[in-house]
Amino acid sequence: MQDLIAKLTDEFVPPDLQERLRDQLYALKQKNCPNLEEYISRFREAIMQVTEMSELDKITYFTRGLVSPTREEVQYRRCTTVSQAMKIALEYDRSHHIRGKNYHNEPEPMEIDSGSTRNRRQSSSSSVSKRCRYCKKPGHVIEQCYKLKNKEKHARRNQHEQSSANFSVGSTAVTTAPADDEVTVVEVEEISTSTLSPVHRENELIRKQGTCEGQPVVIMFDSGATCNVVRPGLVDNMSASGVSQVTRFDGTSTRARSVKKGIANIGFGRYRFHKLQVMEWPLGSAHDVILGKPWFTKFQPIIDWRSHDISFPSIQSQSSMQPVVTQEAVEIAAADFKRKVKKNSYEEVYRVKICAIPPMSDSVPEPILKVLNEFTDVFPKALPDGLPPSRRVDFELNMKPDAVPSNRGPFRLSKVEQDALDLFVAEKLKKGWIEVSDSPWVSNIFGIPKIDPTSGRQISRSEWVRSGNSTLPIRWVIDYRYVNLQSIVPKIPLPRIDELFDQMNGCVIFSVLDLAQGYHQMRIAFQSRKYTAFRTHAETYQWCVAPMGLAGMPGVWSRLMRVLFAKYTFIVVYLDDICVFSVNMEEHVKHLRILFEVLRRENLYCHMSKCHFGQPEVKFLGHTISAKGLAVDSRKTEAIAHWPAPTNQKQLQSFLGLAGYYRRFIRDYATLALPLGPLVKKEHVWNWDSEQTRSFEEIKSALQEAPVLKLPDHDKRFIVTTDASGYCVGGVLSQVHSGQDHPIAFFSKKLGPHEINWPTHEKELLAIRLALEKWRHYLYGREFDIYTDNTACKWFLHHPKVSPKLARFLTFFAQFTFKLHHVKGQLNVVADALSRPPMEVMSNVSFHHCTTRCQRHVSRHTRNRRSSLVQFRGEDIAANMTENSANGQFIRPNQSVAQTYQQTPRLQTRTIAAVERVVSTNVTQPSQNSSSLGWSESVRKEFTTGYRLCPDYSEHFKHPEEPFVKQNGLLFRKSQTMMCLCVPHTRDNRFRTAIIECFHDSNIAAHPGAHRTYLRIAQWYHWPTLDQDV
Repeated sequence: MQDLIAKLTDEFVPPDLQERLRDQLYALKQKNCPNLEEYISRFREAIMQVTEMSELDKITYFTRGLVSPTREEVQYRRCTTVSQAMKIALEYDRSHHIRGKNYHNEPEPMEIDSGSTRNRRQSSSSSVSKRCRYCKKPGHVIEQCYKLKNKEKHARRNQHEQSSANFSVGSTAVTTAPADDEVTVVEVEEISTSTLSPVHRENELIRKQGTCEGQPVVIMFDSGATCNVVRPGLVDNMSASGVSQVTRFDGTSTRARSVKKGIANIGFGRYRFHKLQVMEWPLGSAHDVILGKPWFTKFQPIIDWRSHDISFPSIQSQSSMQPVVTQEAVEIAAADFKRKVKKNSYEEVYRVKICAIPPMSDSVPEPILKVLNEFTDVFPKALPDGLPPSRRVDFELNMKPDAVPSNRGPFRLSKVEQDALDLFVAEKLKKGWIEVSDSPWVSNIFGIPKIDPTSGRQISRSEWVRSGNSTLPIRWVIDYRYVNLQSIVPKIPLPRIDELFDQMNGCVIFSVLDLAQGYHQMRIAFQSRKYTAFRTHAETYQWCVAPMGLAGMPGVWSRLMRVLFAKYTFIVVYLDDICVFSVNMEEHVKHLRILFEVLRRENLYCHMSKCHFGQPEVKFLGHTISAKGLAVDSRKTEAIAHWPAPTNQKQLQSFLGLAGYYRRFIRDYATLALPLGPLVKKEHVWNWDSEQTRSFEEIKSALQEAPVLKLPDHDKRFIVTTDASGYCVGGVLSQVHSGQDHPIAFFSKKLGPHEINWPTHEKELLAIRLALEKWRHYLYGREFDIYTDNTACKWFLHHPKVSPKLARFLTFFAQFTFKLHHVKGQLNVVADALSRPPMEVMSNVSFHHCTTRCQRHVSRHTRNRRSSLVQFRGEDIAANMTENSANGQFIRPNQSVAQTYQQTPRLQTRTIAAVERVVSTNVTQPSQNSSSLGWSESVRKEFTTGYRLCPDYSEHFKHPEEPFVKQNGLLFRKSQTMMCLCVPHTRDNRFRTAIIECFHDSNIAAHPGAHRTYLRIAQWYHWPTLDQDV
């Protein structure tokens, strides 16, 4: 075989092949290639055929063909292999967008005939005027002088021999040298770190605004400079101090020049440094003062290299120094600005858009502010470029075995949408979050405008397109519905919100953080990227980070949060929202530090503008959490207060969905929503009338007055209070704090069609069972108390013979340990309000028999009377409960009505509304044998007209004085304990007659007699001849 190879080589391979290949490598230039990748490809193709070439020669050939900036970078990095040199060249080229075509006219090194960038025949007339400031010869300038370049190369070789006499200054170095007859000053261009590597915060030089001798300056901190340097002219009384020269970072030096030294007072922020020894030297435009090694040695500053914060341990009274931003704007002419930009007078130029920033709603405590200063890298203004690190949990998309890509057509976008989408794609490509794709799993993308930051108004999609503004903030949505249908969704549960709040019991200090851009901070598995592809009008792209809209993403993200924070009992996380809670400030600072360390370690970042630290009250997941307990977020209640009445089923479902989210705060929610329930059924005809309007407004009102619920304390005993009515059951879970019952949660439920027909005691048992099922996680395995107003429930628990249905109830109750207490119905006001709406009311008076006919009514209607008494007392106390619920407490069953009234100063005001509802019920729902008044707007107007015409009330109606009160167009007369509605005299006197018949002749009245009828009416109504009319 070897002989065959040798013969073939002799026959077909030219004898001078190696010389030809070396000539090809020598002639290969990056400027003759479309890009660096093509240059590397051609170089590799040639170098693979070259034999017996050392690695150093390969690097030399490769470096020689590069364009000047890339060549200098590769030479500076001192590569040991040609592969390493190629990698460095590619990194530098991509970060600086360098292309060979930009350097086609640049002279090649060591080529004598390319000393000028223009054709010599074209520039013969101007070359005569050119003279090098270094060698003093005509025909070229100092930048093209090869004597200077040769000297610089010689200086680099001998750098180690001179290093002992050098001291660096910023990007230059000053070297003491003997005086020379001819002093030539060579202006050296300032070298920015941005030309060496991608611009990152950690690579930036540390500069701060400060003062030097009272003049505003920019100070650079350089521990590599062996002296402090100031710009000429800043400091007076400088004295000559010999001759020095500048040595650049690569070892090359400038010619020597005389320098001056002196004393200066320099400061930045709240720090002042007096009598610093400084040296005068021309500096670049980026800074005016350099504080070098002597300053670092003397003051021992502590520097946070991530945030560039500077503090001094020896100065106890001063806090950490933040970079100072100039507050005053300096005007400059447009022509001057353009000229300075062309001359590279500015190191950095920004285009700034001024927006209104809302004021901080809360201040950060000083101990927490110190911790924030240490972890400023956790709160960047924008997420850093590049992919997030691979963590223990990454998102992976698994498809069904029979899944096939979709062949749906693309969405057509308008010109404005296309321009905005191009900006979005360019931003994500720059960050490295998306890449070009050829995947068949293509989904469509469309944009929805966000809230306009200038006006705060939500802009519709049509308004955005008509405006023609492609720079508005847009939320881009990818239609992943088909991909979600074809994928296997991981069944990972999200944390329960109520369980998160239960962990915060006893805490008084809270902090809330928001993770920036959520899912984009998590990688997606490489094999799953193809399923995230989306198309634009120009190209198809796929995500390298987890996108929004994929099924299963919330669960995977929640799993990642659990992996990172599950062991910390003082941190709860729901998707991208984090809450830290503590019992005191010292502990809270430690907790925040632990959280920040985890975020820094895992490269997770937060939005500083959406974070709140060390507050006694914060808004979290639509609730307000504080030491008092849990309340509804005021922003949500405000939105509900302005919610318009629904006009279709979809709008009603949205309203009930939001109200149902807060149903634990609403007493009697099932009863309030009862008229709205049938309208959400598809088979039900939409019929919105006054009953639905009343229900809608009552739910809105209940949310406005929602109480503050206490968080459960598992060291205290729980109390369950239940009740049942004809159509609903309800209950409340509470605990005793400081001698008062505080609600933890409310519960109510509408009865089903079969349950409505159950007897009363079974409904009461059902209410108990549903309450225990609802709060089983609080009650199971511990003793608690149950209060009910049905005596039979207590008897059934101990009866030896029960029905099969009741036996099932008893079997369920057997797993709990509780004491069942009976409380009279009139005192069970809490649960009673949850299970039934306001109904007819009666006064608490005994019956006297006026006729034989009345005696027959007594026995038949005693039960109705007692039921009415219960409801009257419940209505009376319900007003007080609403008042006290705002403070997180309500009345226990052993508190009487009289005590309630006396202990609640504002009960009288609440009673006015309660009495109006009672009056409305009495007037609009009289018995069938009495005439109906019909409490409508027309009746209200008749009352108003009657007040004006009635001599008994005309003057009081115009100018109400004690004891008369005018409210809602009606006139009331105050008594010792009640507000009585004044009934005017009309032509047919029908109002007064109807009231007397209702309280005496109706079935529920039971003919109590003239005197008792008068007493009952006098509690609610008033007119001067009431006793005579009765």
